[in-house]
Amino acid sequence: MNNKDLAILQKTLSTGKFDGLSIRVVNTPRLLVTLGDKEFWLDSKDGLSNRKDFNPSYILERLRASFTRSDIGESFPFVAADRVSRESERRSLHLNLSEYGKDTYTGVLVAPSLEHHVAKDQDSNQSPESLIGIDTVARNRIIFNLVDSATCTDRDGFDRVMNGEFATVYLNSETGEYLAIKTEACKASYAPLAHLSAKDIDDIDLIKAMSLAPTEDVFTV
Repeated sequence: MNNKDLAILQKTLSTGKFDGLSIRVVNTPRLLVTLGDKEFWLDSKDGLSNRKDFNPSYILERLRASFTRSDIGESFPFVAADRVSRESERRSLHLNLSEYGKDTYTGVLVAPSLEHHVAKDQDSNQSPESLIGIDTVARNRIIFNLVDSATCTDRDGFDRVMNGEFATVYLNSETGEYLAIKTEACKASYAPLAHLSAKDIDDIDLIKAMSLAPTEDVFTV
């Protein structure tokens, strides 16, 4: 093709219309997001994906949740024992530590099987006092201990302590009452914007932030 013919070709197509066709050079940036072996092409204006197998706003919703929601918890095994029969029960205290801004948790350990056993035993073996109608303040038959805990002497009302990764748990072995306090490691594990809710992050701000990601040349047909 000579220069004259090339000029005709260029002039004609520069209008963007020819033979019923509308031609545009697309330079609107898109965002490429990969998740495992899946690729999401997001519009840089509204952040929506054209994938048919996912909600168009899936990536935006996922990011909002990841920035604001934390999934932090820890379990502490404990054992309960009946002073009289010496039967025991092993269970686990699970603490959900995901709530941002709440640093302490309280509660009482329970051993349902052992409590049922003690209740049946007490019903069938009344004390002499109860038989003759004298009220007594009985000592709790069930005692508790956190597995591998240590003696506690520095916190009133508690005689055992267990140091976990995300919480320190204090226990009253006589009553099963516990106090759990979050550690600094727990607080440092929260999502970057845990003090916000997902609805506090709007699409425009999220898309602007995503646009600051590294640039990559991708050629597609």
